Amino acid sequence: MIHSMTGYGEAARETDQGRLRAEIRTVNHRFFNARLRTPPGCERHHARIERWLKKSLPRGHVSYSLTLDPGDGAEPELLVDVERARAWATSLERLAAELRLDSRIGLDALIRLKGVVRSRESARPEIDIDEDDLREVT
Repeated sequence: MIHSMTGYGEAARETDQGRLRAEIRTVNHRFFNARLRTPPGCERHHARIERWLKKSLPRGHVSYSLTLDPGDGAEPELLVDVERARAWATSLERLAAELRLDSRIGLDALIRLKGVVRSRESARPEIDIDEDDLREVT
C-alpha cells in the first residue's frame, strides 16, 4: 500500500541482453505526469510502461529511467563521424570569424557536440527487451 506520493525505488534483473535496471522517482502532485527515459529503440514500450506506472501511482510527478548494461565487461565501441565533426568545426570557425572572436576549436569541444561521437550500442535501431523482464523491473 502506498502511503506517500514522494519516493524512490529501483529494481534490476539479469536478462539475455544484459542487466536491465529501472529507477523510479516520484514527487507529490495533483495529477499524474510521467517522464520516461529509456535506451534508444525502446520508445515502443513507453505507452505500456506509462500504463503500468499509472496503475500503481495514480497521481504525482513520476520520473522513470530504464537502462540496459550489456555487462560483457568490454568498453563500448565508439563511432566517430568525421564529416559531422568537420562540419561543426567549419561552422564554429565561421561564427568566430563573423563575431571577430579569437577562438580555436579544440578536440575536447568537438567531441561533445551532437552526433560527433556515439557508441555502437546507441546506433542500434531496436533493443529487444522481453515484456516480462520489463514488467518485472518496473
